[in-house]
Amino acid sequence: MNIKSKYKNYPVKVMAFGALSGLLLTAGAQFLFAHTSAAAQPPASAASAKTVSISAGLQSAVKVTTKAFNEKTANYNATLQIPVIAGLLDKQYQAELNDMISRHAMEDFTVIKKQANDEAASLKKNPDAGYEFHPYEVIVQYELKSDGSRGVNGILSLKILTYVYTGGAHGSTRVDTYNVRNKTAAARITLKDLYGNDYRKIVNAKISAAIAKDPESYFQDSFKTISDGQSFYVQDGRAVIVFQQYEIAPYAAGIPEFNIALPGHKSNAPGNLSSLNVIVNGKTLQSSALYANEEGIAMAPLRSIASALGYKLNYSAPAHQVELSKGGTTLYVQINRDIYWTDIMPEFTLGAAPALKNNQVYVPVSFFTKVLKAKAAYSTDALTITSASK
Repeated sequence: MNIKSKYKNYPVKVMAFGALSGLLLTAGAQFLFAHTSAAAQPPASAASAKTVSISAGLQSAVKVTTKAFNEKTANYNATLQIPVIAGLLDKQYQAELNDMISRHAMEDFTVIKKQANDEAASLKKNPDAGYEFHPYEVIVQYELKSDGSRGVNGILSLKILTYVYTGGAHGSTRVDTYNVRNKTAAARITLKDLYGNDYRKIVNAKISAAIAKDPESYFQDSFKTISDGQSFYVQDGRAVIVFQQYEIAPYAAGIPEFNIALPGHKSNAPGNLSSLNVIVNGKTLQSSALYANEEGIAMAPLRSIASALGYKLNYSAPAHQVELSKGGTTLYVQINRDIYWTDIMPEFTLGAAPALKNNQVYVPVSFFTKVLKAKAAYSTDALTITSASK
């Protein structure tokens, strides 16, 4: 592979860790960090493989297993879930990609381990330094966004999250994305490949419009244009543009992501969506019109449907946030931002941001199936949603 690196630091307390971050473009993937030195691999006793079930019904789907590495001492805790890809048509590229992903994770761990041990040793020599040592932490997790099968046009898209805590109020998470065209000769997928020569104009306009709807969540005038190697992943007929923490928004805003439908992507929503009735657990809801957003995603009123499913809702106008609770579980959605989370799970996305329309909060229909675990089905005249227990 022809590898080119351009390093870019992010505001992470651990500067050595930040120095490992950069932009790496390869023949078949997009990365947000690059390492060039070899790192020690985990001992055989520390690594194990666990199969992850993905898109079982699709032919030629790439398979992903997890190589787990865990190490905990008084100074640090490492929990690495390293993806191992199998099933790419280009076996050489697959081997190089797997090796690179593994080395990156282990090198990040090596940096954090050294810094934790060095700081702990320094404090032992100087116990009057004026602050308390807290164990460092590094966690690596991944999300398979597109499995490289014919059903997703041969696109393999992988998102890797690296969380690091080095003391203070909170840690910091870095996002790295890999996008590969699954062909005999694997090809890197770029935004230009997806949107054509005007990709920058198209993507910039979408992001600027999204920020304009919720300007308080972003640094003023922080976004001008996407970078040449802008991070993104592909999922469900859309590209999701990803920015790092602090890049265009404060820490409280999380990791900014913007969904943009791919050219030619057909909406899964029925053409007569706005005329459909909404039936929840056998009862037809009143004043619960559906609509399709600009990306063609079916949107449904949150309060009426969630209430019919047994959830209590509380809306905070200052925070532009809705809180849903049921059976000891609390879920949160934020207006104009494709961010959803619970009191026990980190943030996740659904491809569309909650929106205010006709004084109602609307969410994608997938919110009820993927988050509230209800069942949903379209018929010629209705969207029927049923609690999983029924």
